[in-house]
Amino acid sequence: MTHKLSQTDLDARWTKKGEETHFGYKDNIAADASTKLIIAHEVTPANVHDSQKLVDVVPEGTEEVYDDAGYVGTEIDIKLKEKCPDIEHHTCAKANRNKPLTEAQKEYNRKIVSPVRSRVEHVFGRMTYCMGGLTIRCIGIDRAKCQIAMRDFAYNLMRYMTLVKIGKASAMVA
Repeated sequence: MTHKLSQTDLDARWTKKGEETHFGYKDNIAADASTKLIIAHEVTPANVHDSQKLVDVVPEGTEEVYDDAGYVGTEIDIKLKEKCPDIEHHTCAKANRNKPLTEAQKEYNRKIVSPVRSRVEHVFGRMTYCMGGLTIRCIGIDRAKCQIAMRDFAYNLMRYMTLVKIGKASAMVA
């Protein structure tokens, strides 16, 4: 019995997104939109909603946050203001059943929120297509945190080299 338990991940959880079921962990990140570098991350079981970790991944002193419609709520705004009093929280407007978005909301999403959010999605796209995907194979949240932190660090190194190559960062010489 104990040999079976040693092969069972007791920390990971199940979640469902759309029609897909996932088991494991989630990497919640904060990324700088101008450089696409990961500036903070938090690893959680898959069933923890992103909005529960938003305040944890936003570094103190942050002036603006752009996120999708899942981060709506006065509770999130209050917690963000407590951590960063001068923060501007830009959340993508979301349509509800029988209540489509107004033209003003569509324009806000298209011009203000989406251009910044899409830059952050490039981080996960790069990990998916250039770094072997987002799936990790390990047992236990401590190992998962280590693997995810190393993947995020490797991504930042790759991104930094790209920034150096295009002249938006200087190479450090020892």
